[in-house]
Order: sequence, then structure tokens, then C-alpha cells
Amino acid sequence: VTTTLKDIEWTMGKTGVLTPVAKFEPVEIEGSIVSKASLHNLSIMQSLYPSQWYEGLMLEVYKANMVIPQIKRVYDPQHICVRRLFIPNTCPVCGGKTEIIKDNESKVLICTNDNCKGKLLGKLVHFCSKNAINIEGMSEATLQFLIGKGWIKSFQDIYKLDYNRQNWKEYDGFGDKSVDKLLDAIENSRNTTLDRFIYSLSIPQIGRSASKDIAKFFNNNYEEFKMYGTTINYAQIDGFGESMNNSLHKWLNENHIMMEELAKEFTFKKEKNNSSSVDLSGKTFVITGSLIHYKNRDELVSIIESMGGKVSGSVSTKTSYLINNDTQSSSSKNQKAKQLNIPIISEEDFINMIS
Repeated sequence: VTTTLKDIEWTMGKTGVLTPVAKFEPVEIEGSIVSKASLHNLSIMQSLYPSQWYEGLMLEVYKANMVIPQIKRVYDPQHICVRRLFIPNTCPVCGGKTEIIKDNESKVLICTNDNCKGKLLGKLVHFCSKNAINIEGMSEATLQFLIGKGWIKSFQDIYKLDYNRQNWKEYDGFGDKSVDKLLDAIENSRNTTLDRFIYSLSIPQIGRSASKDIAKFFNNNYEEFKMYGTTINYAQIDGFGESMNNSLHKWLNENHIMMEELAKEFTFKKEKNNSSSVDLSGKTFVITGSLIHYKNRDELVSIIESMGGKVSGSVSTKTSYLINNDTQSSSSKNQKAKQLNIPIISEEDFINMIS
């Protein structure tokens, strides 16, 4: 769908990188109204349009996997430039100086202020998120309030908020019930798994899938990870490259004391053993499109991984099956799977496979 660029806003991520987000005239795509899409980083932004970006550029927008808004093409409609949109010299969160650096072969914009509250907020939002420590009801706005009050300066401070219970209840927007409910959610989050803990730490290049692989390597045992985590070569784990190995070692060497203190707040659960006799070891699945039989994609991913399989985000020669209920779809993933002779199966097919 074609639309017009209105502005570019810069948002702070969990690693301190400022991400450009294109804001455009609202358009309807796949049944919902869309008004913005991430440009990811400076390299992608400049590959889409190498010249100076400005208000009024034309954008072609689509939904990747029918879910995530993405920009396919940017072009100049040869209109008079209304307003130039420059890369900011100062951080929109703290006002500190920004700098363009190379990160994993991509150009990114970072805030150079180590004490930038935006960096802390991004990490805390990620830490509390559903796939990490999963503190139900802990919103970005609440975290912003807690940082502003000086009650949270680190991950571990979240588990000391009970000291501020009465003070907290006196502020507008928070009452007895909401504060008690949040503090209960914080207590409930103390029971976690090693993979969630690793993922919550915002280690550069270590995402959710890599966190699960690391946890599995250490038998989901935190004590083993603590003892041997800085000495093993992670490149021996399938899917890990030298860059990921170096990034993980660097983070662990710089943050091991913080990590060990934080880990004292948790009880680490072992993953339930899968009772199924089906073994999906060595098989890699890609999931696309909407689901019918499973509540959401996370549930299907968990089932595949519990049987020894892996889930990837993109189709490649290593893919064993593409799961898509619309097997005749003309989506890019279906086309790539057909090109590589990779079987495209529905949820029904998958259920029959593991029955």
C-alpha cells in the first residue's frame, strides 16, 4: 500500500541503540490501520533511500507474515521538500551526544551517555516482558515512573520495591489494589527458568532462541552456567558463530558479579520432560501465517522445542518444514520453500506427524 512519510521518530532499545521509526499517513493493510513501521537501523534506512530523508517521501508499506508493518520501497515523488528529517545529534531521551557506530556489519546510532535513563528503561521493559521474566502488568509507563522516583536503578531493584509499598500507593494512578497486584506479580516472577533468565539480561546478539540453546547446553542448570559460562566455547553450539561467542564472553566477563547477585532473587525451575515418544531432533521448522489449533505461535514453538526440534524465523536450505495453513499462499516464505523443495505442511499435518 502506498502512503506518505510524515516524520521519523527515534526510539531507545534495550541495548542503547536508537532505532528509526517511520511515521506515515495511516493506511489499511490486512484488516487493520497502520501508521508507523520500524526502519531497524541506519544501514537499512540508507539502503531504502540513500539521499536526505524528508517529509513527503512516498513509501510502499506491507505486513511481513501478515503481521509486522514493513517498508518495501521509498521513492521521491518530486515534490518540494517540506521539512528535512535529520539523524539526531543528541539523544531524544537524555539530550546526550549521539554517535554512529558499526555493529555486526550494520551502522547504528547510539547514545554515548552511560547514565541515559532511556537505556535503563529499554532494558527493564525487556526484562519484565512476557518471554523474559514475565512480570504481569508491569508497563513501560509504570517503569518510567519508578525510574523517575529513583526506586529502580537496576534489575535487582525491582525485587526491593516492597520497601516503597506505602509511598507508591499515595501517587495518582496507583491505588492499594494495583500496587499490591504488581508486587504479587513481582513475587511470582521469582520462579523462572534458565533460558528466560539469560534472555532477560539483554546480552548483545543473544536472543530468545540462543538463550534456549545455552540453557539446554547447561542442562537448564544455573549453577553449571555460573561455574562454566565464561570458559566454554559457545561456537560448538549449533547456530552460534564466533561473533555471538565473543559477545557472550565479553558480557559475562563484564557483568558476572551483577548476574550472580541478581540470580539470588530467583528459584530456577527445570523444564518439564516431554512424555511424547516423537523425536524431532535435527529438524528445523519455520512457522508463518495465522494458526487455528494452537493458542498462539509461542505454544507451537514450545511443543516443537520440547520434542527436540528447532524453530527458525526464515526459510533456508536448513529448513525441514514450513508450517503454513495456507499451503498454496503466494507469500515469500512459501515461494522460497517451493524453490528449495522444502515441504509446506499445515497444522493438521504437523499434528498428525507428532501423534
